[in-house]
Amino acid sequence: MQKQKVEANDLIYTEEFIEMLGGKVTKRIIYNWIREKKIPAFKVGNRYVFSRKRVDEFIAKKLGIAC
Repeated sequence: MQKQKVEANDLIYTEEFIEMLGGKVTKRIIYNWIREKKIPAFKVGNRYVFSRKRVDEFIAKKLGIAC
């Protein structure tokens, strides 16, 4: 399996993830999703970072919301 190159503008932080969901979730909920491996994320320093593409897929598939 080949790793994909990810550009900096393709990455988002937890706060932007919350905004994409209309502010209807908390950081705690997102952290639970990470722990439950429902959404892939990685840490940079003390912050979680997400692939925008993966977040869009997650929202569309799991929550039924089109981005």
